[in-house]
Amino acid sequence: VTILQQRTVDLVVTDIFIPLGATPGGPLGPRARKYKETVRHLGGLVLLDELERVKNPPIVLAHTACTDFELIEVLGDRVEARIPKPAPPDVMLGAILEALGLPTPR
Repeated sequence: VTILQQRTVDLVVTDIFIPLGATPGGPLGPRARKYKETVRHLGGLVLLDELERVKNPPIVLAHTACTDFELIEVLGDRVEARIPKPAPPDVMLGAILEALGLPTPR
């Protein structure tokens, strides 16, 4: 997150289930607070909350095997698209190019 605050990044691809290392600095954002009992395994939600604090937030793609509708719903508008796991390289590349508004190979 520190790098995202220092540099402009166009796109971030993240999973929902990312283990947190040390406790996040500062208060948890709204997504992470909703799942605070299990947030140590939901680092993707913490990342999304932190991206809300970045001056020019990047486009976010969620690459996840999560099928829990409530958890996917909490991602909200911050996530441009969800790429189901596992995704073959061509699907991943296509989603990235589409999110960036670039032409996709045929």
